[in-house]
Amino acid sequence: MPRDTSKRDKFIQLVAKGGITQTEAYIQAGYSSNYAPGVISKKACNLARKHIDKINAIKEKVAKRAEEKELWSREDSIRVLNDVIKSCYKDGDLVSKSACISACAELNKMCGYNAPSKHVIKTNAVENETIDSILKNLYAE
Repeated sequence: MPRDTSKRDKFIQLVAKGGITQTEAYIQAGYSSNYAPGVISKKACNLARKHIDKINAIKEKVAKRAEEKELWSREDSIRVLNDVIKSCYKDGDLVSKSACISACAELNKMCGYNAPSKHVIKTNAVENETIDSILKNLYAE
């Protein structure tokens, strides 16, 4: 007669899911809780160690599925904004200037192109000097 592995399989799934301890997973899977807490903890640890490959495989599958179901990525946003920019032109002529400018501005924000090239430092010691001039002075010494 085949061995009943339902408790073990349930334990593996609970550990892979996370959010509870191995000891809690051991008890929730249906293993006896009539032992001292230290004994249950050791049994749960041993069972998890024995099936660590299965636990990790489940975790990897879950992570992969979550990645595949990701609703929207940065690349998706860039692709859509590029399509908007392309749709602003008809036969080589710009027909929707405001949409094109908005899409370009959003792309620039996403790519970090809108960051200032100079930063003004205002402190008591240094007033109205840019980082560039401070760096030049440091390297000139």
